[in-house]
Amino acid sequence: MTHIYERDVPLTTRDGVTLRADVWRPRDGQAPTLLVRTPYDKRATTMAGGPESRTPSLLALLNAGYAIVWQDVRGTNASDGEFRPKLDDVRDGQDTVAWILEQDWSDGSIGTYGGSYLGMTQWALATTVTDELRAIAPSVAASNWYSGLWYSPGGRCA
Repeated sequence: MTHIYERDVPLTTRDGVTLRADVWRPRDGQAPTLLVRTPYDKRATTMAGGPESRTPSLLALLNAGYAIVWQDVRGTNASDGEFRPKLDDVRDGQDTVAWILEQDWSDGSIGTYGGSYLGMTQWALATTVTDELRAIAPSVAASNWYSGLWYSPGGRCA
């Protein structure tokens, strides 16, 4: 299967902020899509995965027939806006899913993967998206944003 690679593909969110993603998609036909939303720089070499990594190999996923969207979250790296950890991830994730579903290369099914903050963006998305989101694979990520991480019991910033 031959793929097309598109760099810094823009997506405008409902509040007018431009998020950018790198997209690998089939040259012809449709494919299920794997979405990764990251504040750590979508172009970091660790994102490509491989035998010594906890991240699946990008090439293996492409060869297995997936389209892949790696997006810098709001206010990080190539994406515009202000990075406000956790505050925009639900809406921006919803907008990204809606954008993927509009693409002619999308078969309408979406999965997500990744660790740390990438896992947290998956939990955020899983709280609202239903039929389109077929699988999430968060790792080393908190599932409860308010009982750890940046918040103390009672909801105040730690």
